[in-house]
Amino acid sequence: MNARADDAIMHCARVAWRVGETVTIRYQPDAPEAAAINAFYSLWRLPLTFAVIGAFVVLLAGLVALILTLLRRLSARSQS
Repeated sequence: MNARADDAIMHCARVAWRVGETVTIRYQPDAPEAAAINAFYSLWRLPLTFAVIGAFVVLLAGLVALILTLLRRLSARSQS
C-alpha cells in the first residue's frame, strides 16, 4: 500500500517519524481506508482510556459504598 505523507491514514499521536522512515501499517484488505500505523498508542489508546475511566468509576463507587457504610454504622451506634 502506498501512501503520501499528507494522506489521512498517516495520522498518529507520534509525530517523530521522519520522511522516508519505514513504518508498519495495519489494515484490513477489504477496508484499507481504515489503515493505522502499528504503534503502541494507536493500538491501545481506546482500550487504555476505557480501562482508566472504568477503574475510576469502580474506585469512586467503592469509596461511596465505604462512606455510606460508615455513616450507617455511626448512625446505628448513636441510636442505640
